[in-house]
Amino acid sequence: MDEAANVTIEIYKAYLEIDNWGSGQFRKEILMTLINNQSKPVGENTETWDGRDSNGNILEPGVYLYVIKTDSGDNRIDIHDPRYVSGSVTISDTSVTPYSYNPYANERVEIKYSLFQPAWVTIGGWGMPKFIIEAEPRDQGENSEIWDGRDGLGNIVTNELSIAARAEILPDNVIVLMKDTSLQITDVSTDAYVIIPAYGEISTVKYSLSKSASVSVTISDPNGNNWTLVESEDQSQGAHSMEWDGTNAEGKLVWPWSDGPEGDYTVHITAVDSSTNTTVTKRANIHVYR
Repeated sequence: MDEAANVTIEIYKAYLEIDNWGSGQFRKEILMTLINNQSKPVGENTETWDGRDSNGNILEPGVYLYVIKTDSGDNRIDIHDPRYVSGSVTISDTSVTPYSYNPYANERVEIKYSLFQPAWVTIGGWGMPKFIIEAEPRDQGENSEIWDGRDGLGNIVTNELSIAARAEILPDNVIVLMKDTSLQITDVSTDAYVIIPAYGEISTVKYSLSKSASVSVTISDPNGNNWTLVESEDQSQGAHSMEWDGTNAEGKLVWPWSDGPEGDYTVHITAVDSSTNTTVTKRANIHVYR
């Protein structure tokens, strides 16, 4: 600063709301005050923010802004809060592999792309009801997304799909809290992925953890009914598996001893790292025949 002043720094959460591939609508909402009306000297000053709210809780990954207000007295007030001007960021080196896959068998697709600079990224398919990812921050350089073949509502996409992506610039006064990638759920599968419970057939849910975590596993049927197989169980790093015998929350076979629907049942595997407040969820499919 070129003169001493009382300084206030506010932290905001920033959003870019995408409407059917149209221009994103930028908005922000105040989250906390980092410092409030503190006297600061002439020259360079620094403040440190650790990504926590005023109660000490680690904030979720996303885009945040800082706004600096200075009061030098005699109504000499200055505010550093650059106006956001939207604009596209160049996306290059795109690839989708494999080109053909079976989401019902829990096969997944890797979408690779490179960004000229950090950006809000949206990826989806023409005609899908919601995006695969919507206005999430990604860094400059090569990026990769793993897609399980489901739309933003969780439904398996059955038709041939053209994947599209767009990237928009981030605000000038941005702070990006990135996802903690040390916790990963990989090698997700169901064996078999097609069963007839009335014949005594079962499916083994398999997955691997990159580190120890608290794990919950739930199943939802095509009608949206949910029940829990494992709840908040501490599990170690490495491979894990469990069997589902086609029973519902009451312990009855979804058919014929209850009126469970035929179709695709979704397994949700959620791992929580309490030390970093990181939550990761992966999905798998089991098709149930009567």
